[in-house]
Amino acid sequence: MRRIFTYLIALMATTAVWAQHLDFCGVEIAGPVRNITEPMRKAGFKLQEKRTDQYFYIFEGKYCGQMTYLNVNYTPKSKTVYQVRVTPRAVNETALRDSLIAKYGDEYEETADGMTWANEKGGIFYIKKEGYDPYIILLDTEGATKMMSEKK
Repeated sequence: MRRIFTYLIALMATTAVWAQHLDFCGVEIAGPVRNITEPMRKAGFKLQEKRTDQYFYIFEGKYCGQMTYLNVNYTPKSKTVYQVRVTPRAVNETALRDSLIAKYGDEYEETADGMTWANEKGGIFYIKKEGYDPYIILLDTEGATKMMSEKK
């Protein structure tokens, strides 16, 4: 996780304007967490749990044809969404990877743990660690900036 935040800080240092946000299944990863429940429902995801003590919501729905859990993380003070972790229950690694390439393009960085895309909106991380199922992290630049400022 430290590597992700370090990468994001470097991304923010080279980016002056953040006009748009990342999206997942057509749902923008931005703004107050209370505004994400209805768009997620319309995208086919059901709210399973609100973990307000740990600042995340858990949704369940289908992604790439697989039942998938989403952890939607938000900042403690402003309650701004900054990250979505996508964890399929049963993994078709090829379909998962191909869905990311189709959406974000084939200009990605290969890392020891997977693949990374980055632009002015944020970062998309496909993570595959030895012995674990792969998962995706979508990290919004503006939300992550708020998260870092609220930690101080």
